[in-house]
Amino acid sequence: METRPLSFISLALDHARAQGAIGAEGSLATWDGRRVECDGGRPRIFTDEGTRMQGFVYIEGGGHASWSVQGTKEASIRRAVDKAITRAEGSTADPHAGPADRYDFDLAGRGLDDPRHDTIADDDRIEVVNDNMESVRTAASRAVSCVYADRRTVHAFASSRGVSSAYRETSYRLDVTGESLSGQWKTTRTERGRAFATVGSLPFGVGVSRRIAAFQREIGLPNEEMSICLPPRTMAQILSGLAPGFDSRAVAAGKSWACGDAAIASHKLHVIDDGSVPGSPRTVIFDDRGVPPMPMPVIREGMPAGNYHSPETARAAGVRPTGHVVGGDIRRANLIARAGNRSRTQMLGELPWAVLFDRIEGTIDPVTGRIDCTGPAHVLERGKPIGYIASLRLAGDCRDLLKGIVEISSDQQRHLDVDCATTVIQGFPVG
Repeated sequence: METRPLSFISLALDHARAQGAIGAEGSLATWDGRRVECDGGRPRIFTDEGTRMQGFVYIEGGGHASWSVQGTKEASIRRAVDKAITRAEGSTADPHAGPADRYDFDLAGRGLDDPRHDTIADDDRIEVVNDNMESVRTAASRAVSCVYADRRTVHAFASSRGVSSAYRETSYRLDVTGESLSGQWKTTRTERGRAFATVGSLPFGVGVSRRIAAFQREIGLPNEEMSICLPPRTMAQILSGLAPGFDSRAVAAGKSWACGDAAIASHKLHVIDDGSVPGSPRTVIFDDRGVPPMPMPVIREGMPAGNYHSPETARAAGVRPTGHVVGGDIRRANLIARAGNRSRTQMLGELPWAVLFDRIEGTIDPVTGRIDCTGPAHVLERGKPIGYIASLRLAGDCRDLLKGIVEISSDQQRHLDVDCATTVIQGFPVG
């Protein structure tokens, strides 16, 4: 266990109790990383480091307030806690406020800390960037930019309930951007992972150049009934955009697309949120409130199934907090949509006509459920591309979109922090 970060939190807790608080908690994140950027010239290296502390104080009568500080200077920590005590004294009493209950932490088996991290040199980082820039360059495409970033972070948490723990994690990110020689098409590939091998073992620029090269023949939208095909990266965009609607506060206030007991998707859609998946980008040992994440279905065979809870909303609802508090707010973890049984090739080959979106950009509103996105799409006849449409629009209620799911293939892929497969939708307008 990392003991030094916990000593800074203990300082805050001890000072809060000395000032009359009946309870307190604190979390700390301290990180050290490197970033390499290249836009065609020589790669540039930057340092990425910092420390952030935050927490809550609780006083007699139900008053409470948050505190936060950058760095670990003792005087700054004391001042932040003093100000929080003052705000707590003037706050509205909340019967549900207080540190989370004690839970057991499983510190092993999550694959969060890359043992190779200490041996990675700047030359290794630069090589990854240069290789990806080079791999974009073909007869049809050129490299625009590549950004590599890695970071090792120590997380620590302690509360007046006797909870105390810490762990280390590594994170890696790579963004590769290329464009067609004409400048008409620009595409970015983003990879995230917990190990250097995730971003350093393959030249992802090859995929960028292939996606650009696929746009060869522009055609109009055929006057046929069109199925909609969403590859994993596009389906992941939609699920990510809708996930805030599973926040218990939004659901309770009626400000969520997932409110009520009616179906919100086809029975073929089953989605789990799991912040404990080994090696996944949003996996944690515990959240900022000291709660280990629990796997939970958010859509069970088309029906709303679960909501994200902080310790306060969980007490109000009489359930366990779900471990989704990060950065002072409730956010999703890793989403996993259950895959189907048939291959993508077999599935698409049975569709007379379809449009397959390369990507989408626009609005996905988790409150109203309104989706209004556009993006380039390939026109498929019996699964074979016959041309592309430069900009196709998806606009309507996301519930209608998800209820139109007729099949999900078996090509499960991880796009950033969402695991999903190619999805076929029918009955939703495109134009």
